[in-house]
Amino acid sequence: MKVLTHEGVLVTLPFSLKGLKDSEFERVDGGGGSKVGIVAELSEAAVRRAVSGAVGDYSTPREMMNDIRFIARSLSAVEVGAEIRLQKTGDRIALVVPQNARPAQRAVTVGARVVFNGRVSPKAAVNARGSVESINGKKAIVKLDAGDRRRLTQATGRDYPESITTAVEFLDVIEDEQS
Repeated sequence: MKVLTHEGVLVTLPFSLKGLKDSEFERVDGGGGSKVGIVAELSEAAVRRAVSGAVGDYSTPREMMNDIRFIARSLSAVEVGAEIRLQKTGDRIALVVPQNARPAQRAVTVGARVVFNGRVSPKAAVNARGSVESINGKKAIVKLDAGDRRRLTQATGRDYPESITTAVEFLDVIEDEQS
């Protein structure tokens, strides 16, 4: 799972802005804020341990995990080691990712192995894999891998067909063991 860290400590979105500037992440160890978060790869178990020992006056471990999962989805195509900043506009918070922190993406073509990126909806489809069967303009028909199709069906309660139509912008080309 991709997370943000500061000096080796997990950071998350700010729950209270007491003592923190509007553009700072909150450290889960209670050590204040950080203007920048460094992308790191941690196991879900390590993240859960850090969150369960978190110091937070205004948040629960469940709320922290939800925010950390939001961050992980947003960082799915970001290089490990990249510096990410936080931008707050009114009530909205956005992660600012430098353009050079994202690897160059290959064009989606018929027959390509693809993964659904963080822009897809429902979010349960993030990281689902499949193969492109056809492309028509900005739409593609993707044959989902059987395991991901089952996972989507369980997560959403909706029976997904073997092949689905989606926007090309929701797909990233991958090279995996099935290529």
